Amino acid sequence: MSRRRPLSSLEAAGVYPPPLPSGQTLSPVPCSFNLLRLNPIGLFDLRRLQGTLPHHSGIFSTYRRNFDASDIAWLVHGCHTDGRHNPGANQFFPEFHELRDSLPIGDLGSGPRKALRTKVLELLFDCATALDRHWGGSTIVFHAQGTVVPGTPVLPEFLRASAYLPRALVDRDTTTHGPIAQMAQLFIEAVAVPTVAAWTDNARHLGWPLDQGGSIVPRANPTSNVLVPRPVAFNSSQYVFRGRQSSALDTLLGAPVQVFNIPDDDEDYEAALASLAEQEVEIRNLKAERNTLQARVAELERQVLVSRTRGTPTSLRVQPAAVPTFTPPRRLAATTSQPIASSSRTPTDRMPASSRATSRAPPPYAIATSPSLDNQAGISVRVINRAIGSHDLNNHAEEIQYIFSSSHAAKWLQQLVEFGIADYELAASLIDAVVAGAVEN
Repeated sequence: MSRRRPLSSLEAAGVYPPPLPSGQTLSPVPCSFNLLRLNPIGLFDLRRLQGTLPHHSGIFSTYRRNFDASDIAWLVHGCHTDGRHNPGANQFFPEFHELRDSLPIGDLGSGPRKALRTKVLELLFDCATALDRHWGGSTIVFHAQGTVVPGTPVLPEFLRASAYLPRALVDRDTTTHGPIAQMAQLFIEAVAVPTVAAWTDNARHLGWPLDQGGSIVPRANPTSNVLVPRPVAFNSSQYVFRGRQSSALDTLLGAPVQVFNIPDDDEDYEAALASLAEQEVEIRNLKAERNTLQARVAELERQVLVSRTRGTPTSLRVQPAAVPTFTPPRRLAATTSQPIASSSRTPTDRMPASSRATSRAPPPYAIATSPSLDNQAGISVRVINRAIGSHDLNNHAEEIQYIFSSSHAAKWLQQLVEFGIADYELAASLIDAVVAGAVEN
């Protein structure tokens, strides 16, 4: 039976190389600290240089978001005082090109680029929140993207701005809502509009096609009588202001002010109108992840054939599930009602037809669901512990041992993820290691 390449300490901690442009390979040696840049390759190299605290079991995986934020902070430190604030006429900053050039063209690059932007924005808002809490001040931050859906008119009523607001002040003093709404509208009119126009001019200067509008028809923001919108989440201090026609806010300010936390039909409608462009990008990213998962399932099927050829005990054969066509990869619990086809060499003790008609296929990376494996008596604790140690999950050893020893194989992946022990990739890798160890024994 062919053996998988051993997991590196980074992979065991859930840190994987970023997607690379076509024809480019990842250097086996990370860049030196002074050459690192804010892009997925720079962040991966920084983590390669710093490691994942393998001698402190579970710390890196538990505080992964904190480590990710600290890596970004390390790479951006000093930007606001480096003196490089003007890229020149009809030009993007060099960092703009470095980020784009570090990723593949198309959907495989746009997804990681968007995810990194979200992390940087969250770090900015975290710092603003901490600044207000620790020193008792009030901070307001507005941010507008330069990109819009192709064909969108560069007018305030078609644009929006992300914002950080001091909730202690906004929640307590509703007299601030009018001035804050004016600031947001003025920012969109005076800053967001020229920002989008400049981005478009720079892109045209580079010869980029900007007339590929696709199937999405841009539409103006829905009208609302609310001055300050609800936060993006009940526990958040981040807001999204949607621009209005230039005269609309002046008219609204003459009417009674509505408090943002009073339910409002316009706001409910607004919340339901998530950006169609972002949804299409997300769908494409999910399809790309699904394709990657299908490739991994195909590799497992190949391993099953090899193990059967070499006479591997049938009670320990890996039997991957068929991947549903439209199911997002991170929800790949068994969803198909079709039984998985088996080889002629599969054991003959199958489920009765009446039970098989309503059964569900096991998730990927699960042991074949034989009745003899209901309590997993054939897999030793030593094999399970060895897999736990190789994945730096010793702090969850008892829970993992319980899942593998008492749960049906079809539920392993689901329980590892739902119990918060590991994300999908790490859980799948852990199951692979247990299966491989059981086969070797």
